Amino acid sequence: MDLDLSLLDSAWRAAYELAWEAWRSGTIPIGAVVTDQAGVLIAAGRNRIFDPDRPPGQLAGAWIAHAEVNALLQLPADHYEDFVVTSTTEPCLMCAGAITMSLRGRIVVRYAVEDPIAGGIEEAAHSPQGKRRDIRLQRLEHPGFVGFANALNLAESIRRAPTGIVAQYYRQHRPELFSCAIELESALRPYLFTDTELVQVVNRAGAVLRNHSNLN
Repeated sequence: MDLDLSLLDSAWRAAYELAWEAWRSGTIPIGAVVTDQAGVLIAAGRNRIFDPDRPPGQLAGAWIAHAEVNALLQLPADHYEDFVVTSTTEPCLMCAGAITMSLRGRIVVRYAVEDPIAGGIEEAAHSPQGKRRDIRLQRLEHPGFVGFANALNLAESIRRAPTGIVAQYYRQHRPELFSCAIELESALRPYLFTDTELVQVVNRAGAVLRNHSNLN
């Protein structure tokens, strides 16, 4: 699968670059951005659960330091209508709830991969508060980057908790993706705790993805 960053719009590219930054820092590789309906970047955040430090106004070193939360924290209380949230992974129940509770108007939520273990955007949309919102869900249609986000997330889980619930689930239910993630983790491990940019590793990641099939 080819990973050509020029095929992504600016919001998707920013989200993937943040996810890669999260991977390099040794935490869960998820990135999220908030834009207006025209695609102008308003706020950006990444997962910082295992990060010791944080930018002002964001969270780190806690289980609520998720990418979407860190992006939403940058929005002022009087600026909350008609936003697009773009995330590399389906928002979990907490993040979906934060989106539902903090935004108004037309809320477009775009995400690359479903999260069968922690995903919660559908549940939030059907909650009493969600039914009062205009929530529209969109999926990324580029198979290469969908596969990359899936494998990168799993690679981090395998690295951190090889016998954990996430690794066990994918080993049983998505063995091809599990195999790909193991290979990807090995290929990308040298870039942990470096300043290597995403553009410098996409070809290497794409080569790993091409070794596997049926990832999406």
